[in-house]
Amino acid sequence: MSNNLETEKAEKLDKLAAEFVPSEEDISRTEKDSETALRQSEFPWEEALDTYDPYFPNYSPSRDAITFFNLMRLVQGSDFEVGNSKAQYFMLDLIFGNVTNNMYPYSKEINESIEIDTDRIAICCSRGLSKSTLITNFLFIYIALMGTLPNAGVQKFWLALGASSKGHARNMAISLRAICEDSEYMKSAMEHMHFTETEATFLRKGNGSEDSRYFVIRFMGIFTPTRGQKSKYNHRPDMALLDDCLPSHTAAYSPTIMSSLTTAIHSDLGNALKARGGKIINIFTPFNYNEPNTSSILNRSFTPVLIPVAKAFDNPEEVKQKEIISSWEQMHTPASVHKMWRLAKKSKTLSLFMQERMLRLTSGADRLVPDDAIQWCDMELIRQNIHAYNVYITTDYTTTSGEDSDFSGIATWACSNNEDWFMLDLTLRKRGMEQQYEETLDEADKWKRRGKHVEIGVEIDGNQSAHVHSLEQLMMKKSVWHSFARQKGETSKRKGILSKSSGVIKHERFRIAVQQFMLPGKMWFPEHLKNTADMTEFIQQIKGATHKDFARSDDGPDLISQLSMINVIYPVEGAELGEVKKQPNRGPMWAKLRYAEAANETAYGSYA
Repeated sequence: MSNNLETEKAEKLDKLAAEFVPSEEDISRTEKDSETALRQSEFPWEEALDTYDPYFPNYSPSRDAITFFNLMRLVQGSDFEVGNSKAQYFMLDLIFGNVTNNMYPYSKEINESIEIDTDRIAICCSRGLSKSTLITNFLFIYIALMGTLPNAGVQKFWLALGASSKGHARNMAISLRAICEDSEYMKSAMEHMHFTETEATFLRKGNGSEDSRYFVIRFMGIFTPTRGQKSKYNHRPDMALLDDCLPSHTAAYSPTIMSSLTTAIHSDLGNALKARGGKIINIFTPFNYNEPNTSSILNRSFTPVLIPVAKAFDNPEEVKQKEIISSWEQMHTPASVHKMWRLAKKSKTLSLFMQERMLRLTSGADRLVPDDAIQWCDMELIRQNIHAYNVYITTDYTTTSGEDSDFSGIATWACSNNEDWFMLDLTLRKRGMEQQYEETLDEADKWKRRGKHVEIGVEIDGNQSAHVHSLEQLMMKKSVWHSFARQKGETSKRKGILSKSSGVIKHERFRIAVQQFMLPGKMWFPEHLKNTADMTEFIQQIKGATHKDFARSDDGPDLISQLSMINVIYPVEGAELGEVKKQPNRGPMWAKLRYAEAANETAYGSYA
């Protein structure tokens, strides 16, 4: 009776997933949950895509992966019409347990942060890279022929799960049957093959017992009960393989579907597998940051790999064919990828192209700050000619201490007589309240020693007014003094900036700052900090700002927004390129020494 009820429940969920139409409330709730999921994420999704290299420069296919494709050529009876991509070899080697951190195709920092657990793998892949053919057809056949999975041992019973039992799961079974029944190699290698719409059974030729030579795959819908599943030889599943188990974009808005899918992935399947060494492989294309497939990467509960159709575009609104580097050039040439992009733009479906092909859930079209507005610069000439610039510090202080505190940001800027802004230094990290005040004054002192008057921007809305008092107390203690930046248009002697008095919400203030500084190419970031943890977090935050909201934290964007609110005095003289400002009566050597001191005395040095 219990099984009948569970089956009936699964059928209702299948029906709901196929027919669900989201309401405005569903869409609004999902968007907010998605933004929260990205803000709280532990894996840097967007930066992984930004640094993705389709050439996989540090990876070479293993003997296991090469043997796999050679075996599939025998099964097919000929060579493949299109050569295999390095990305396909990588996916296999990840499943085979042959991948180490340095082999991943992202930045060194991201690669080193990945915790590889081959018992739980999430493969987020662009449509059109043959992920389903590779893993839900060829991998099944490989196990049927070999009987073992590299680095995992003997395999007897797998579950293959699709979006529904009568739809995707059934199609997987039919596709596998067609390949095997058309293959002379499979017929010669197998003593027996039997196929239904829910199960495939293979018995290899050999001298051992049937129990040692068989392999069974059971095809099921993701909502079909999996606990208690056993083969006819009483084996529990060695593997659960999920293929695009979220059927549609609309189903991703259903709280019922999302809750049931989360339970299936993180509870039911784990309990259905054999006690030791049971594996779950989830292959999918993402819908939003909050749905269970994507969130399993963001929260690092599964070992991740993201493979878009091509290397990230500099500007998704204007893509040139010569700039495209494809993940599978034999199948998707730069010309064909460019055509996909061009048609998507013409049909006003660019966000779907960015989601399904580039895996961008906050697409470049939705981003407030495009890649070409993020400019990098060697700050050496700025430092050498600091006499020709005015220096300001913007802050976004935390009001709490400890591990649960918000990010605290301190940015030092040099502004030119051309109204360009150069970031000289940045710290953006979690730290105690007293530490943030100490580091602010240390940074201001550094430039004061070089003869610069420094103004410090501090927001004083609500309980933030205590920041000014704390800084003044520390100035008295250290006997060093600096000015607080004045609010634009403010005539009183008030210290600090009341951001809310501008009558503009936080997101709108950042949008104004982006239009004032970044889009016209008036803001530059320091090349020497480009790969530091603080700058990485800063760039992720400003890239996470969409035209609607902040997808990540807003501490980094606030450091930019504050510039548009303070009363700035731009210098009147320009710098002579290459000139080193001489200190009075000290000579040029002293100036060079002072520059070396300033260059080495960065706020980021305290990170060590």
